[in-house]
This record gives sequence, structure tokens and C-alpha cells, in this order.
Amino acid sequence: MTAGQRERLESLRRDYARDLPKRIRAIADAATSLDPTDRERLESLHHLVHRLTGSAAIYGFTGVSRAASALEALIYAALAGTAAFPPERGPDLAGLVAALESELAAAMTSGTKGDT
Repeated sequence: MTAGQRERLESLRRDYARDLPKRIRAIADAATSLDPTDRERLESLHHLVHRLTGSAAIYGFTGVSRAASALEALIYAALAGTAAFPPERGPDLAGLVAALESELAAAMTSGTKGDT
């Protein structure tokens, strides 16, 4: 990789990091106002979380990606009908969103890309 390519990649990472709080806030807002019987909104939330899972991993925010992946699994199970939503036991939606926000805070305060 050339110096110019590394510079461009780092610029993209910085842009992504700047946008990350807004992405996670959108997910948190959608989760907070979610009616679990509204399949369309549940699918929309799943789409947001799925995109975050992948993009965070691509840009090196592994802690954020892992937290998003756990949230994605819960939402997917609800969509597939293989889990009650919200679940009676186990991780709940609010707890998983809080974990995602916590990973974001850790990534932003540590100055790393979230490799926690």
C-alpha cells in the first residue's frame, strides 16, 4: 500500500469515526421507540444494525461490531420467529443497545478504533 493509499484509508476511518455516534444514536432511537409488533420497523432496525456490524468491522471498530452483532442476532431471531421479542430471558434490546453505546464511548475515549 502506498503512502497516499494509507492516507486516504486513514481519512476514511476518521470520517467514519465522526459519523459513528450519529449511526448509533439512530439505532438507539429506533430501538427505544420500537413496537415489537411492527414488523416493518423491526426490519428497518435490523437493516441499520446489520450495516453497522459490517462497516464497523471494516473500519476496525471491532468492539462496536461485536456489540452490533449481538443486537443483530436478537433482532434477526425475532424476525425469524425463533425467539420471543422482547425475550423473556437473556439479553434484552435495551441492554444490547447500552452495550453498543458503551463500546462507542470506549472507542472514542481511548483514541483507538475500538479493539476492546
